[in-house]
Amino acid sequence: MKLNKIIISMLLACSLSTGLYAQEAVEAPDFGSVNFGDSIDTVKAAEKDCKMLLEKEEYIIFEEESDGLKSQNIYEFKEGKLETGLVNIITEHKTLAEIIDEYNNLNKAFKQIYGEPNEESINVQDEALLKDNEKLAKAVQDGTASLNTVWIKENFTVTHSLIDTLPTEDFDEETQKLLVKAPLCHLFIGANGNGADEEVEEGENADEAPAENAEAEASNDEAAEAAEAKE
Repeated sequence: MKLNKIIISMLLACSLSTGLYAQEAVEAPDFGSVNFGDSIDTVKAAEKDCKMLLEKEEYIIFEEESDGLKSQNIYEFKEGKLETGLVNIITEHKTLAEIIDEYNNLNKAFKQIYGEPNEESINVQDEALLKDNEKLAKAVQDGTASLNTVWIKENFTVTHSLIDTLPTEDFDEETQKLLVKAPLCHLFIGANGNGADEEVEEGENADEAPAENAEAEASNDEAAEAAEAKE
């Protein structure tokens, strides 16, 4: 996927351009250098320069390191097609304050790729934490705060989060041992689809219901008329 190199190049471009963050998103694949729906072979080819940690039928895990940014890239497949991507950004050697700075800097890079987010939130119990990155990171670590940025695109959704614990319950024991559990869980997640199809489907069903009711009422009316005629 070469996500680290893409992010770093975007950060460099941002740092050299005044007001660049306000511009439109650049043309880019859905997730790093791959698109949702890509085959397993396509994803492997994109990650050929990275170390493969584990390959299973339903997912593959790679390790990537570039210019000081280290990550574990997890690709999940459905019927042989890329369905979900998860990047576990390793923060184990960062100070708490630096992790918040890294989150903000990466957000700026992601905005260049995906445009302005649909949601950008910092959930805290004490607003005073917003003035102190170290205390804010400690609150995230304690599970009393979280940072989330969400982009909802036409065919996929991506989320950049800083939370307290890496969610590993969906993985088997072998995989859980491989995943790095840093002091804070810094994730970049992409998923195929954005929920629009479900809404359309629900809408279609809603439209069909009145039609079915109308047909039933017409049938009842006809039956009533036939009964009256016999009398």
